[in-house]
Amino acid sequence: MTIIEKMGPKLSRRGFLAGSAGLTFAVGLAGSGATLLTPSEVKAASLQVSTWVTISPDNMITILTPGAEMGQGSMTSVPLMLAEELDADWDKVVLKTAPSDPKLYGYIRKRRGRVTQSMAIVGSRAVMMYHNQMRMAGAQVRKVLVEAAAKKWGVAPSSLRTEPSAVVQPSSGKRLSYGEIAAFATIPATLPKVSKGELKKPADFRLIGKSVPRRDTP
Repeated sequence: MTIIEKMGPKLSRRGFLAGSAGLTFAVGLAGSGATLLTPSEVKAASLQVSTWVTISPDNMITILTPGAEMGQGSMTSVPLMLAEELDADWDKVVLKTAPSDPKLYGYIRKRRGRVTQSMAIVGSRAVMMYHNQMRMAGAQVRKVLVEAAAKKWGVAPSSLRTEPSAVVQPSSGKRLSYGEIAAFATIPATLPKVSKGELKKPADFRLIGKSVPRRDTP
């Protein structure tokens, strides 16, 4: 007697986890209990502070990285400069590749009297070309967050300082995480200007010049 067995797909634990990774939800806590948020609702709840930075209520910070990766570490080192001035907790930073849009994400270059923007990464020049621009971008976002916290507390921005991914008022001990600020902050039509004197001094660097694992390799 021949037994014909119909073979169906065998689903292992590993296979289930891999397949279910496409079903993304987040739990939002409210006074009435926990609710499930769809990916689109999570995205809507996040605050895009600038073309480079988006902050979500769970304190995760997404930074766009414009440097093409060919083994020199640009995909990590370029956004890291922004994270330094933002005073971001690097463990809570997610990197995403910036769109191919030189007008928004290109570095500024002056050549033969003309000012142009380019995203071309050649000659290992990514860090050099993006250095000032990324630090300024990070400092602008940091300033927006500090001013939002100052407005909420009714205090002067100068009375506040930042720690990794948080704004604090030393005199009172008040503290707001960047994620908490993202939940109520409004972004000005024009980001505040930052002078070079407002940038961090090298002695205060936590990320620049330090040994930081690259994000494009395990």
